[in-house]
Amino acid sequence: MPNRPETRTVEARGARAPMKKALRLGGQCRVDLPSNRRRTLAHDPLIDAPRARLPWPLSVFQQDTVRYVVTEGDARVSSHIYTRSRVNEAIEYFLRDLEPETRVTIFLG
Repeated sequence: MPNRPETRTVEARGARAPMKKALRLGGQCRVDLPSNRRRTLAHDPLIDAPRARLPWPLSVFQQDTVRYVVTEGDARVSSHIYTRSRVNEAIEYFLRDLEPETRVTIFLG
């Protein structure tokens, strides 16, 4: 039986640690906003890892990335790519201007 993704919903005020864990393990965070907008912050090791590893020691400078995307309906409104060393900044940007009780859905796996 295949592994099923773990999904949990947390309030924005307590979302930082679970979001960081999900992104570290290859997950996705999502929040639905008014006006049919959705923010997504995701890390998929198959997509977000460097395509070709450089030889050591240069490979230590290559980092995985985290993708931030805002959609409205089916249209992409905005997107950013953060390096893994800036994951905290990406999480803060994702959570900016959300009310503390806003529900954030976190997908892991």
